[in-house]
Amino acid sequence: MKTSKLILLGLAVLLFLPSAVFSDCLIFGAAGPVSYYIQNERTIVFYDPLRTAPIAQVTLQTCRVNESSNIRLSKKYLCDSDQIVVDNRPCNIMTITSASSGSFYR
Repeated sequence: MKTSKLILLGLAVLLFLPSAVFSDCLIFGAAGPVSYYIQNERTIVFYDPLRTAPIAQVTLQTCRVNESSNIRLSKKYLCDSDQIVVDNRPCNIMTITSASSGSFYR
């Protein structure tokens, strides 16, 4: 009986909270400040401090970025639907992809 209730609860969570269950979250800045590369007007690739390996790719929902944009992380732990600061404006993250889970290029 308890097992079926736990299964039902798990299915309810999957049904009603898919963004919380399937969102990708990453920790930035654990090794110090991060570098970034502007891939296109809505996509930023973040690198480790020495810019030797990519950490994550972030696609913005509402903002556009260019090579002269000032980009700051709003916190060290970011998930889908969090925000970063671009040119002193908060910008929503549409997707965040870890370098270990997705493929992307400079």
